[in-house]
Order: sequence, then C-alpha cells, then structure tokens
Amino acid sequence: MLFDRAGVMDICEDPFASARRYGITGEFEEQVGYYPFTMVAQVSFPSFLDGENLATRDVALEGDFGYVSYNTARQDYVLAVEVINISDPNNPVVISRLYITNADLNPIIYDSGYINAVGSADSEKSVTATANSVSAKAPINNGRF
Repeated sequence: MLFDRAGVMDICEDPFASARRYGITGEFEEQVGYYPFTMVAQVSFPSFLDGENLATRDVALEGDFGYVSYNTARQDYVLAVEVINISDPNNPVVISRLYITNADLNPIIYDSGYINAVGSADSEKSVTATANSVSAKAPINNGRF
C-alpha cells in the first residue's frame, strides 16, 4: 500500500474530456453536482512469474472487505484476486491473495461466503476445464481464501 499521494483527487473540467458539465455538442448544461473522490491509498499490483502486467479488472465490496480481481491485457491466462481489509478506511490492508496461471476472471461478486466469477480458462493447460469459458467459485472465511 502506498499512502504518499493520499488526498482529494482532481476532477477535470475540460469540456472535451468531461461530460459532467457539458453535453455532447459542447454546450453548457446544468451542473449535476460536485462529488470529489478522496484517494486513501494506492495498491501495488500483485506481481509473480508470468503475471508482471496485471491490471485491475473488478472490485466487489462486502462489509469490512474489498475483493479486487486482476488479469492481463494480453492473451495470457493469468489472474490474481486480493482481499483488502477496509474496516479502517484510512488504513486499508491486503490480507489475502490468490494467483492462478491458467484463467482470466473479469467480474467478481461476493455472495454468502464465496467469491463468484466468470471468465475464460486455458483448457489445454487446465486439468479440469474442458472448455475455455468458465464460472468459478472460491470460499472466503473472514477475508481469507
């Protein structure tokens, strides 16, 4: 976790880069509101053999935990899922991490003690996957896989 750039994030007022105040034609429209985001911390992407280029794909929040999925932008089947304890919003802590080197999972959902996800798998490398489309489920107990 990196805390050195914490604070209110800038919101761009460029009419060509923001649709918050301007319509598609560039004409001024009524402002919908100003809701600044405060960055608390930056999480370093997990890194492991063949997983150097991971990017965040989805986040699910439930109670005191945030569940974050990562995969690559390349055609490789590599993913990671982290559990972040957010009970103290000003001091988030990564408490659990899972790496998989033969699948990509995109959306994740927390439901009744499980992380549920869909994605694709390398059926040529997987012992159990016979097709490239997969649905996966992993048990979570108090934020740990």
